[in-house]
This record gives sequence, structure tokens and C-alpha cells, in this order.
Amino acid sequence: AMVKKAVTEGVIPQEKAQELEILLKRILGEEELRTFFDGSYEVKNEAAIMQSDGKEYRPDRVMISKGEAIVLDYKTGKEEQKYIKQLERYASLLNDMGYSVKGKYLLYLDEDYRLEKV
Repeated sequence: AMVKKAVTEGVIPQEKAQELEILLKRILGEEELRTFFDGSYEVKNEAAIMQSDGKEYRPDRVMISKGEAIVLDYKTGKEEQKYIKQLERYASLLNDMGYSVKGKYLLYLDEDYRLEKV
């Protein structure tokens, strides 16, 4: 349903819809990833986190439950060290806010997917 809506709204082209649906089913079929999307967390997508100097950060997805947080960032292309540093910054900011960060993940999305725990 989500993919069909994205096609209707012109977000993704029709010819990519089936490929995307297959990829999403594979991702959501993986146990570790499934729990990130099953409704058991309070989710903040692209929510701004302000640093004390006013600088703003926007992690792709922060999942919160009982004072604990998991950070998930989506990437395409090759793995880069700067992505890990970015995740570490998000985790540090969440720790400063009083959350215990129990997981930091990069989810690389291309023709296939790779999940990297940092």
C-alpha cells in the first residue's frame, strides 16, 4: 500500500515499484530490522536535535522505548567513515538528552541492502 501511494504521488516511478516492494519485504523479513518497524517503539523520523551552540542534527530514524534509544540512518552508495562519525554524534546528543543509546545502525539501500551495526 505504501509503495502504491508513492507511485500515485509521483515519488517513485511505476517501473521501480515492484523492485522496491521486493526489497522492502526482504528488509522487513529480517528479524533484527523487523523490530524497528513493528510498532514497539516511539519513532522520531527526521526529528531535529539541537546542540547547545544552536547547530541542528536530523537523524533519519530514532526509536525510543523506556528511556532507551536506537538510531538508524539510511544511506546509499559505498560505506564511508563520515557516516559512522555522524551516527556517533547522534548517539552523543541523545545521551546528553538522557537516553541510553542501545544501538546505532546504518542501513545501506541500493539494489540490495546491508545493515551495519556501529
